[in-house]
Amino acid sequence: MIQIKLSKSKVNCFLQCPRKFKYENIDMIPQPTPAKGSPLDIGLAIHKIFELFVKEHSNEDISQMNKEDILSILMLYDRAKEFERHMINFADFIYECFQNGYQVYTAEYYIHNLDYDLSGLADLVLIKDNKLTVVDYKTGKTNSVRKYLLELSYYVILCEEEFDLEVNYVGIFFTKGNDFRFAQVRGDIRKGTLLSQEDIDASVTLLDLVNDAVKEGNYQPKRQFLCKYCPYDVKCQLVGGF
Repeated sequence: MIQIKLSKSKVNCFLQCPRKFKYENIDMIPQPTPAKGSPLDIGLAIHKIFELFVKEHSNEDISQMNKEDILSILMLYDRAKEFERHMINFADFIYECFQNGYQVYTAEYYIHNLDYDLSGLADLVLIKDNKLTVVDYKTGKTNSVRKYLLELSYYVILCEEEFDLEVNYVGIFFTKGNDFRFAQVRGDIRKGTLLSQEDIDASVTLLDLVNDAVKEGNYQPKRQFLCKYCPYDVKCQLVGGF
């Protein structure tokens, strides 16, 4: 019987297309290295720069920096000049976080929860008043945070179990547009976008559904316009079964 350790990206992949999920995570068919300048390559490079900055500078160091100081350090990292707008925006974001009383709790932290057999990599976890805010970076265009509530639910589960601290906000920082869209966790919907406990419970139920589909070998493909961008499109069409 097949059992797989799930993550938010794997769940999203399954929802997009179960057969793509199979090729990528069950058959382990290798994908080509992302071409330089491709969205994946850009995302990986920017994430790495942000990770290095946060890990190489303490909260005390960052708290004494202004935006210009932060930016000048960011621009020293490899490939930073290619993404200057993203660097400017991140300098602004992290500076404002510290100005508002937040500090870095951890960054690029890998968590594997055995109870749910769920894993995830938290881009940035901030702390204020002994409560956590989990931030995910997106390097594409700005979108509604509601689009990401499912994956943000998994960050709540993972971080609260791992750190034994309450997560009271989750959000997406869109690095290109300098937009931070966030949701309050288990809060008052009148005060903004809410990620309720019911949402979190539903995300756990979805894990069970994906696991059941994997055990049953149910990988019915979903033909859609995204197929033309899929590295498995030719193989999938040869197999058929739509």
